[in-house]
Amino acid sequence: MAMTNEIQLPTSSQERILQKRGYTLLNKVGEGSYSKVFQSEYKDSKGNKWRLACKIVDTRKTTKSFNTKFFPRELEIMSTLNFPYIVRIHSILQRRQVFFMFMDYAKNGDMLNFIQSNGAIKEEKAQIWFSQILNALKYLHDRGIAHRDLKCENILLTSSYNTKLADFGFARHTTNEKGVILFVMLNKSMPFDDQSLKKLYEDQIGRKWKIRAQVSNLLSLPVKDFQNIILEPNPKERPPVSQLLQHSWIKSGASISINTISSQKHDNGSDVFEFHGSTLATAGATT
Repeated sequence: MAMTNEIQLPTSSQERILQKRGYTLLNKVGEGSYSKVFQSEYKDSKGNKWRLACKIVDTRKTTKSFNTKFFPRELEIMSTLNFPYIVRIHSILQRRQVFFMFMDYAKNGDMLNFIQSNGAIKEEKAQIWFSQILNALKYLHDRGIAHRDLKCENILLTSSYNTKLADFGFARHTTNEKGVILFVMLNKSMPFDDQSLKKLYEDQIGRKWKIRAQVSNLLSLPVKDFQNIILEPNPKERPPVSQLLQHSWIKSGASISINTISSQKHDNGSDVFEFHGSTLATAGATT
């Protein structure tokens, strides 16, 4: 059998430390280049439970630039955010070189999987979701933060089908991602061919995007106008988020009642209450 140096996470020792602090890791729900994501549960001293996601990052397996630049910036930015449509950090635990980031759990996965499973999103739902995304971006921009990795995979859907912006690995304090997201939501395809960087650039500058005929016939004139505005290739001509929020299509969507909930149910029917607040803690270094 071939030997491997891959480190298996979490270890039994790590899980015992987490359980002492009230955290239990459940099933794995995702995996990236430098991390694993588990569904988890937090139980406080009064027996209240919260369903969370836990992102585990082992810095022994990452690059120097990730450890010294991107990851510290992600931790710093995410620990300051508190907005309904942005994934919120609940606690960050560190055990030696391994970090456990407990955050909001999005029961219904990401928007890309939703589109792939259900097809193009109807305009009425896209209107609500994109309004939520724009409000999340305005919250960030008002604080001098740029996400820099906006895509459907990084927009999560909660149990009540509201959006939460996630994955701040490329975020920084200081882009045309918004236009592409709305296009994919409405059209179930990218507006440009990204196989060739040269062609991608030419198509953007030449405004060579086209919504499929069977979709176009279902869309209103205001959303088509809004789509053209946010796909504007010239950054100097592209309106800021605050101005986009004043567009008639977005404003009419904001008036639609959104069914949000402050609690959700475990599979076994017990209540899981929303966990408010952000804390930082460091687990003990002994095994």
